[in-house]
Amino acid sequence: MVAKKQIAVLTAVYIGLIGLFFLYWGIHRISPEFHMNYMQGEDRAAEWLTFIGFAGAAAMSWATLRFRAVMGRKTIAFFALLGLFMFVCAGEEISWGQRIFGFGTPEAMVEVNEQNEFNLHNLSFEHLHPKDIVSWFMKIYGIILPLVFLRRYIRGENEIFKFIPAPVCTPAFVIPELINVFEDQLAAFVARYFGPFTLPPVCPSVSVLIKRQCEELIEMYWGLAIFMALLMIWAAWKQSVRPASAQ
Repeated sequence: MVAKKQIAVLTAVYIGLIGLFFLYWGIHRISPEFHMNYMQGEDRAAEWLTFIGFAGAAAMSWATLRFRAVMGRKTIAFFALLGLFMFVCAGEEISWGQRIFGFGTPEAMVEVNEQNEFNLHNLSFEHLHPKDIVSWFMKIYGIILPLVFLRRYIRGENEIFKFIPAPVCTPAFVIPELINVFEDQLAAFVARYFGPFTLPPVCPSVSVLIKRQCEELIEMYWGLAIFMALLMIWAAWKQSVRPASAQ
């Protein structure tokens, strides 16, 4: 179960996560120019927060391997591969540093990449979008599995939560799902209270403009949620080996 101190920390974390949504759009209400230059789009604040989240998640997954002396081979492989997946997500978010280092996109990739960038998650396939892989991973790993094992968590049987997020992390994964499900209502809410919006030539409506930015926020919340989850998993491993190391 969750101690009072943990409840206070988690409450602050979730207030902060929800506050990020209103901060993002509140900055637009105060200064649309600042928002355009520093908040939205490629290499802006939302994207870098996403990168930090996924990179932090990779670091925490690999940091868990510090306790490999008490792990089996399958567990070591699990955290090594999980960290690699998070590392790929982080690299993909900034197109592997393409705009930082200034290298071009190969012609073969330009033909199939929706944004002409050096990454995989914007490749255009007929039946499956690469971004859907991350989306389903977040749903299964962050929401479905913790809820499946909710009774174990309530009973204090915490061994499984050294591998999957504890249910207290689940709301962090639910936030981006809510943004996705209620995107029309959120677009109308943002347009009403955080405008006015200036449409770029390539955007057909204010609603589409807001929805595109909400997609960036969804990715940001994915990164922050998985970082939070893997940080808690690392802490669970650290706590579990502490008695043995103290002896």
